Amino acid sequence: MWCISSKREQNSTDHVKAYTQALRNLCDCYEAGLGTSRGTNLASISLNLDDSQRLVMKCQGWALISVWLLISVQVALSRGVLQITRMGRYLYDANGKRFYIKGVAFRKPENIQNQGRGVPGQAAGFSDPLGDINSCKHAIKDFKRLKINTIRVYNYNPEIDHSACMNALDKSGIYVIADIKSPLSGSTNIASQHWDVDVLTQYINQIDSLRSFPNLLAFNIGDEFITSSEAVEAGPYIKARVRDVKLYLKSVNSTALASYASADGKKFPSELARFLSCHSGGPSAELDLFGLNNYRWCGDSSFESAYQEIAPEFQGLAIAAYFSEFGCLTPGKPRSWNEIPTLFSTLMSDLWSGGVAYNYYPTEQGYGLINEAQGKSVRNEDFDTLAQRYQQIKPPDMPKLTSLVSPKQKCSSTNANSFAITSVLPPQPNVEACNCVEQVTLSCQVRKNASPLVITELLDNLCKTLRASLPPGSGGGCGRISSSPSKGFYGSLSACSSSTRLSYAMTRHFINSGFDQKACNFSGNATVQNPIKVKSVEELYREASKCLEINANKVSPVRETRASQDTPAQINSAAYKQSLSGARSESRARSSACTLTPKRKASIVDKTPACRSRMEECWIECVAGSYNYISFCDRLRG
Repeated sequence: MWCISSKREQNSTDHVKAYTQALRNLCDCYEAGLGTSRGTNLASISLNLDDSQRLVMKCQGWALISVWLLISVQVALSRGVLQITRMGRYLYDANGKRFYIKGVAFRKPENIQNQGRGVPGQAAGFSDPLGDINSCKHAIKDFKRLKINTIRVYNYNPEIDHSACMNALDKSGIYVIADIKSPLSGSTNIASQHWDVDVLTQYINQIDSLRSFPNLLAFNIGDEFITSSEAVEAGPYIKARVRDVKLYLKSVNSTALASYASADGKKFPSELARFLSCHSGGPSAELDLFGLNNYRWCGDSSFESAYQEIAPEFQGLAIAAYFSEFGCLTPGKPRSWNEIPTLFSTLMSDLWSGGVAYNYYPTEQGYGLINEAQGKSVRNEDFDTLAQRYQQIKPPDMPKLTSLVSPKQKCSSTNANSFAITSVLPPQPNVEACNCVEQVTLSCQVRKNASPLVITELLDNLCKTLRASLPPGSGGGCGRISSSPSKGFYGSLSACSSSTRLSYAMTRHFINSGFDQKACNFSGNATVQNPIKVKSVEELYREASKCLEINANKVSPVRETRASQDTPAQINSAAYKQSLSGARSESRARSSACTLTPKRKASIVDKTPACRSRMEECWIECVAGSYNYISFCDRLRG
């Protein structure tokens, strides 16, 4: 009895065998009375009891073992998926077996009557396929028929519970790659966007809604943000998202991978993959899984005509890669899916870990594995052929995990014409520092109900106005809330929310007007904060720098409460002043190049013309003695 109960099998088949043996022993126990059962000595647990009691206790022990083993069998059989980990450019399951993504895109077009409403985390025109358990269960039946192990979900509403669908997928052995969308819905032009408090909060909300499920394979931090090699300034923003998403996943003990899905094109996808996989920005900025939306194989193509060109481009990539979409449409013909045997063969397996066929639901462009009519869905010819192809493949279980040496991606030298345009990434969004700046320094603030489009337009126009009102060569009045990846420059407030950045510009304008109440109206989109928080531009810079300094260690992403998402945290003025009095006299420098000795500090302050020639904000910092070294040194270095 004790031998059986002390050995916990790791395999469901072993559980079943142990359970069957325990039942046999239980029967033998009752049949043999006080004898032994199939060689097991039960007398050892039957001391000082009469015969009837001993019989009950002996057989009761086997009954308890049988129940325990039955539960173990049920757990083993319902355990669902195994954890997937990345080693270098390969994926492995918990048993050390090479894992390939045999997937289908699970993108559901939105009902016509709901289009245009806009749900956070969902792209316009598409709905949440995980939110309806009945539709989910129906789809899972088809997924089992297709023999897939992964779906890619493009849109999901973080405000609703997805437990029913995710658990059903888990029990069916199906992993999920979940796309994270930006707050303004859909894939935005990231080159013109900021990586800021707003976007990070949205990302964390979406991560939190799914991260607890064991079958969540990866969070896709973006889809086709870049469509050409000319969008080099977008690279640092994507990498900053990877860095902070991975830091957050680690902080909540999530094993989900961080992935990105790239548009296809000439050379730039492989260049982007190498940039995202190298260690510039630290190990946490290294992407785990690179996806390529690849439709090169059409009809009767071959490896030579479709895939041979990309093989040398991705050769030596240090992270896992897969086709995040595939399945070219040939007008008037069903898809043959002839690329699947090649994709999962030794011709491709050293670089690629499978792919995701596009798309389960029918689309206006003609994609779809099912046809829908009158509320019913019917599998089409594309479905049947895909099922046949997936069932036939046997991808190689190579290389073995035990023999693998994980390589590291070398970072390219800084080049103005590549994604390695700079090794400097945007800063981590710091909610508390930005809230401090808003509460302590901003005397003219945008209304809380202003729409994102209004904020964007006002900010653009106001910065143009501020630049026009200042002397030529001063750099304008929005330097602290602006960024320039090509120069490796990110303003000290550039990672604050769009509303905080706008309120900063409004306050600059308000101060320049001599605190004219009409200058803080902006067609009813702004209000004056009484009492006035700062009396000059110098004080604005100085107090904002102090907010950044006293909150410098609070950059770890933390999900805000519902209230704090709408209302910035209140800052106790007495506590704030007390913390300022005890704050360090010198700000942190982010690199040794920015560490200023007292002698060096004095020499820089003495060179006021040099400061003045850089930009007005730098000049103000010099004469005010604020010494925000991070932005100060970056500006002095050009």
